[in-house]
Amino acid sequence: MRPFRLFLLISCFFCLSGCADEIAGCTDPSSPDYNPDATVEDGSCGFSVPGSYVFERSEKSVVNLDATSIRQLLISDLQLKIQSLAQPGASAATAEELFNYLSLADAGMSILTPVGADLMPLDSLYKDITSVANLADVWVDLPGYFMISDQLPVWLASIASWSQTARLGSPDVYITPEGLDLSQLIPISLMGAVMYAHASDSLLAALDSLDNLDFLSGKKLTAMEQAWDMAFGYFGAARQYASFSDAELASTGSGSILPYVKDANLDGYADYTSEYNHPFARLAAARDLGSNGATNFTKDIFDAWLLGRAAMAIGPGEEESIIAARDQVLTVWEQIVGATSVHYLNKVLRHFHAFNEPDFDLYAYQADWSAMLGYSRMLGYYGGGKMGGPAALQSELTVMGEAPFFPPVGSGAWRDYIAALEGFRSLIGSRLGFGEGLLVGW
Repeated sequence: MRPFRLFLLISCFFCLSGCADEIAGCTDPSSPDYNPDATVEDGSCGFSVPGSYVFERSEKSVVNLDATSIRQLLISDLQLKIQSLAQPGASAATAEELFNYLSLADAGMSILTPVGADLMPLDSLYKDITSVANLADVWVDLPGYFMISDQLPVWLASIASWSQTARLGSPDVYITPEGLDLSQLIPISLMGAVMYAHASDSLLAALDSLDNLDFLSGKKLTAMEQAWDMAFGYFGAARQYASFSDAELASTGSGSILPYVKDANLDGYADYTSEYNHPFARLAAARDLGSNGATNFTKDIFDAWLLGRAAMAIGPGEEESIIAARDQVLTVWEQIVGATSVHYLNKVLRHFHAFNEPDFDLYAYQADWSAMLGYSRMLGYYGGGKMGGPAALQSELTVMGEAPFFPPVGSGAWRDYIAALEGFRSLIGSRLGFGEGLLVGW
C-alpha cells in the first residue's frame, strides 16, 4: 500500500473514532443545564450558579440575613441559658430573664452562642446585628395540634421557679415532673414553630405568587428574592456551606475549636449572619454521616438554594427553574426533619432495651425522648409535605404520648410501645422515601 493511502486510512479512522465519542451539550459545571457526559459545548448552557450564597447588585450584597440570624441566636442562647442552670454554682434565673429570649425586649444583652476560642464574634450584642426581630411575633400556633404561645410561657416560668429551689445546679432544674427535658424540647419546638413553619408553609409555599420583576422600595431585590433569602436564613447555612465537610458540620467541637464556624473572609472574626452554621444546616450533615453515604442532604439542599436564587436574579423566563429548586428545598428539608425524628426514635428504642441495665442513664433517656417528640411534632408544620401535616400525624403522636414512658421490660405495654414507635418509623420511611436499612441505621 502506498504511504499516502495509508495516511488517509489512518486519518479517517481517528476522525471517525473521535466523532463517535463526541457528545454535544453544556460543559459548564456552574450551569443548571450542565451535562457531565458532554465533550463538546453546544451553547445550551443557561445561567451560571455560584458556589456560595453570595448575590450582588452594583457590587454590593443584596442578601440580608440579620433578622433570621437573630432568631437563630435567640433559640441557641435560650438553650444555653437553660442548660447553664444545671451547672454547679449556677445563679437562679427569673422568668423575665428567660422571656427576654422570646421578645428581645432588651436588645442590649450579650450573645452567648460561641464561635470557638480561635475566633472573635463580629457582634457581641444583639443590637449590633438588629433590634427589630424576635421569636414571639413570628411563631406559628397549630390549634388542636400544638399551641406554642400557650405552652412556652408555662415551661419558662416553671424553669425560673425551679431554679429558686434545690433543683438548681442539676438537670432537674429543667426536667418536668412528667420527665420532659425542657432544655431539649423548648429549642426544638421553637425551631419547628418559627424556622420550619415560617420557611415551609409561609415563605416557600407562597413563592410563586410573589413578584420577581420590581425591586422593593429602598432595596435592590424583589419580593421573591427577599422571601427566598429569609427562608435560607431559617435553614441557617453559612454562605460558604459547600466548603464544609459533613464531619465538620456535624461536629460538636473538640476543645475550643468549632469546625462548623469558618472565618471565610479571613478578618479574624466570625460573622453569625454569614460564617456560622446554625442547627438545621448541621443536622443535615449529621444525618448524611449516619446514612453511610446513602443520602447527601447537604449538597442536595444547598444546590437547590443556589439554583433558585440564581434563577431569580436572571428574572422572567426562569420560573420553571425557580419552582423546581423550591420543591427540592422543601423535599430535602422535610427529609432532614424526618431523618432526625427517626434518629432520636432509634435512641429511645435503645434506651427501652436498657431499662434494667445498671448503667441506665435516666437523664439521657429523658433528653432523647423529648428530642424525639420535638422533631416528630415538627413534621406537622409543613402542611403541604409528604407527611401530610398535623391531621395526618395526630394519631401517631397520640400513641407516642406526652412524656417519657417507663413500662416494665418485657411487659405487654413495653412491647406495644416498641411496636408503635417502629410503626411510626416505617411510616416516615414510606412517606419520605427511606428504606428499612436506612431507618434502622439512623
